[in-house]
Amino acid sequence: MPKNEIVPAKFESKVTSAAPDQSGQREIQVTSNTDLVGYGDTVPELQQKYAIYDEKNTLVEEKTEKLAAVDGAGSYQTKSKFKLPADARGKKYTVKTTLVSNNKTYKENTYKVTVRDGQLLMLAAL
Repeated sequence: MPKNEIVPAKFESKVTSAAPDQSGQREIQVTSNTDLVGYGDTVPELQQKYAIYDEKNTLVEEKTEKLAAVDGAGSYQTKSKFKLPADARGKKYTVKTTLVSNNKTYKENTYKVTVRDGQLLMLAAL
């Protein structure tokens, strides 16, 4: 454990979905948990990057969020949402979540998901 700085120690993400809206679009929800460890007054600048790609690896949507209220070692949670198009059923998508600490990638999580029978299925965590 670092004695004079605070650094990321763990980064996990979970991908879920909500029921389709009236237009048929399905909301994909990404919840990420980050653990920071260490000692000191200086906390890292943390950003969470989210991206979703279609079957042809074309970017569908991308977001970057700064982790707010990071004031030291501990556990932090962030949530983000994406909309899949109404015609997403049966297609495979790639969801990527990345934790960036002081402008350096700490860890990236990648998931393959698809919509079948009205439900979001995670095919693989890569």
